[in-house]
Amino acid sequence: LHGRNVIIADESFLFSSVVSGLKTSSIKITASDSFELVSGSSLVTSTFGDADGGDVLIKAKKIFLRDRAYIQSASSFIGSTKARGNAGNISILSEQIEISGGALINASTLSSGKGGNILINSSESINIFGVSSDDGRSSGLFASSESSSGGQAGNIILKTRFLRVADGATVNVSSVGQGTAGNIDIF
Repeated sequence: LHGRNVIIADESFLFSSVVSGLKTSSIKITASDSFELVSGSSLVTSTFGDADGGDVLIKAKKIFLRDRAYIQSASSFIGSTKARGNAGNISILSEQIEISGGALINASTLSSGKGGNILINSSESINIFGVSSDDGRSSGLFASSESSSGGQAGNIILKTRFLRVADGATVNVSSVGQGTAGNIDIF
C-alpha cells in the first residue's frame, strides 16, 4: 500500500500466510505523511509449513497504533502439524511512533521455526503507553517463544532519540517453551 496518509480502521484485516513449500508475500506500507492502524485492525504474516513467513515493512513520518490494533508475525501450526519455517521480521521506519490503547506488535513462534525480530528505527521518538479500555490489555512490543514451541524467540531492537514506555505498557521478550528468549536492544 502506498499513499500520503494510510488509515486501516474498524477491525480491518490484512493477512499473508504460507502453508507448505511456497513463499509468502510480505506486507509493505509506505506513507509519505502518516500511517494509522486503529480500532482492532491488524496486519498479520504467518507460516504454517516449511517456508519462511513474510515480513511486515512500514515506512511513514508518523505512525499511530491505537485501540487494540496489532501487527503480528508468527510461525504457527495447523492441527498437530507444526511449522518449521521461520516467522518474518517486523520493520518500522519513522520519525515518530505512538502505540497506545492496548495496541501491540507481536513476533512469535509456536513451532520449531524461529520467531521474527521487531526492528523500530524512529529518528525522534517511540512512545508506548496505556492499556485497552475494553479488556485491560497492555500496549506494547512482544517477541515470544510459546509453550508448544521449540523455536527461538526473536529480538526487539529499538533505535530512537527518545523512548517512553508508561502507564501499564510493556516491552517483553520471553520463552515459556524449549526455545530461548530473544534480546531487547535499545540504541
